[in-house]
Amino acid sequence: LQRAHATGRGVLLSYCHLGPFPGLGVTAAEHAGNVHQVALAWLANPRPDPSQLTRWQAWRSMFTAAGVPLIAANGCFPVVQELLSRGAVVVMAFDWPGSAESMFLGRPVALASGTARLSHMTGALVVPVMRYFHRWRPRTAFGPPIDPARHAGWPDVHVAVAARHERHA
Repeated sequence: LQRAHATGRGVLLSYCHLGPFPGLGVTAAEHAGNVHQVALAWLANPRPDPSQLTRWQAWRSMFTAAGVPLIAANGCFPVVQELLSRGAVVVMAFDWPGSAESMFLGRPVALASGTARLSHMTGALVVPVMRYFHRWRPRTAFGPPIDPARHAGWPDVHVAVAARHERHA
């Protein structure tokens, strides 16, 4: 992550909903500056749903203390595009449902294509990241960056990111 961020290009930290993924943006902020986390509306909303208040407060305080702004996932494409164009690090899930027909984990699924499209449009590096437990403590493994300039277009970037995540699933 540090080497990718040092290039001055935007960096997309791509994760799957496996292992202890919450708080990934906080971990990234320990290794790089200008980190933003894409989050679902229940967490990104500045006014929480009363039924989620305790959970919302705990998670929000973690991101606030680390200086990691949250971006609501719905409609975030232009915001993330601008951040990446300015060299920011953005944490996004790769395995959200979407419209990109993909072979993933041995079966055809429809995955979100935002990671690949944003990387291709902005030249941002994609750093696949995996969270796992070791002796009951969360650990983070940052993979080698995927450079969109080495791929013919966003569909090729998408396939490369899926293949990287499959190795660790």
